[in-house]
Amino acid sequence: MLGNNKSAILTNGAIINRKFVRKLKKWTPEEDKELCLAAKKHLNNGKVEWKTILSTGHFPGRSNEDLCRRYNNVLAQPKRGPWNKQEDEKLLGLVQSHGKKWANISRILQRPPSVIRRHYEEFLAPGIKRGRWTGEEFNELAKAFQNHGENWEQIQLLIPGRSLRQIKVHCRYSPKVQNYYNKGKWNSVEIKNLKEAFGKYGKNWVNVSEAVDTRNFYQCRNKMQSIKCFDKF
Repeated sequence: MLGNNKSAILTNGAIINRKFVRKLKKWTPEEDKELCLAAKKHLNNGKVEWKTILSTGHFPGRSNEDLCRRYNNVLAQPKRGPWNKQEDEKLLGLVQSHGKKWANISRILQRPPSVIRRHYEEFLAPGIKRGRWTGEEFNELAKAFQNHGENWEQIQLLIPGRSLRQIKVHCRYSPKVQNYYNKGKWNSVEIKNLKEAFGKYGKNWVNVSEAVDTRNFYQCRNKMQSIKCFDKF
């Protein structure tokens, strides 16, 4: 069952272990300005030398990955919005010629590396299926999820043609996969347990779900939101 690990927390829909969480401090305007200047200064053959920038000591508490993400996703003012056919064709060509080097491709397409990778894996990768899942796929996914938990890469090997995102979404939302949770109307005991758990854990929905036991964290969150909305009237 999701949430059995007491040291786990929910971040952007993913269960991660507390001991691996590094609290990030907010970026300041001074840091952003310094990072932009450093990125231009340490550009070598089309690549920014993030480790060199980090070694200057101007960004304490940051990793070279932090610098790269901040610059590429925010400061470089990347293109956003829907993809067009020309971009799709260009991306396919770049993957063929450059491989899956998303940072390099990002500088050409002017989109964040994470957005490029996700778009390719979700829509353009060879063999990716779109559309409804079959009953056989749901059965295989349920067995794989029960056996491997959130080892998504291992599960993907057992569900050919489906992206990691498709697998994660179905594991977390589909009642056909999470068949050990109750569905439908909440009973009075569940609601009582939910309110008590919310009073104790607040919006830590993993712990709330553990305490309720019969509902997953999405069900707990949504039900609590509906209760709070109802209590306003």
